Amino acid sequence: MKAAVSESPDPLFTESFLVVTGEATIEGEGEVPIADASKKQIAQKRRLFLQVCLRCGARNPLQAERCRKCKSSDLRLKNRSVGLKK
Repeated sequence: MKAAVSESPDPLFTESFLVVTGEATIEGEGEVPIADASKKQIAQKRRLFLQVCLRCGARNPLQAERCRKCKSSDLRLKNRSVGLKK
């Protein structure tokens, strides 16, 4: 079953925001790289474009004004820079 992907460009999801170093992998399938570029972009958007609560650490959508768990308004954007693992 294929997921429907909207054709309208998302202003928050552009090539300039993504810092890609290495290959994206499918979770649960070991180290199999994602070859399809559109699937790779969908996976990166899901993993990188979030807000994180400063109180409880919960992941929230970008549009959130309050945390879904603790109802705090102390939210920050997730760090999108990908560095080398040490």
